[in-house]
Amino acid sequence: MTNIKKNEVAQGRAGVTTIDFDSLLFNPAQTVDLNLRYGFRIADIGFLLPEKSTSEVILHPDVFPVPNTIDWYLGLLSLRGEIASVIDLNVLLEINSNVIQNSVVVLKINNDLLAFPFEYASSFDLKHAIQSSHFDVPENWREYIGGCYQFESRLWFEFDFEQFITDKAIHINL
Repeated sequence: MTNIKKNEVAQGRAGVTTIDFDSLLFNPAQTVDLNLRYGFRIADIGFLLPEKSTSEVILHPDVFPVPNTIDWYLGLLSLRGEIASVIDLNVLLEINSNVIQNSVVVLKINNDLLAFPFEYASSFDLKHAIQSSHFDVPENWREYIGGCYQFESRLWFEFDFEQFITDKAIHINL
């Protein structure tokens, strides 16, 4: 990965691009919209990313399978020299989607980097969503739902990834 310094020009595949780093700096005078949330979907189920988390989306990652592991453990990927375990929530949560998931979201959970394949990423403003208390989810993961929002006729769940990973004892020492 190349570090680009302020006002430096980066040569990319599509040509030359200048990066205005001043526009990327935090300006305390700007208001921050705390209602904007990010999430990812597997089939028709939306998972909101934890509010105070750092995450990264990787398109078409190279996942290296690990032999003789459980079916929901897809393998490992390297993220700038750190190793992330790739966990298939589709299998682990018994969602049973047949759609190809060719991107992953990486979260730091319990000091581990975990990557979850997904079909579609999105963001939306909670001011435009309806909080819902009536929803159907499998019993084996209902306890990890902290809230549910409906946005554009789709459900998005506040999912407690940290507690889920802790309860399932998903911890990979590398």
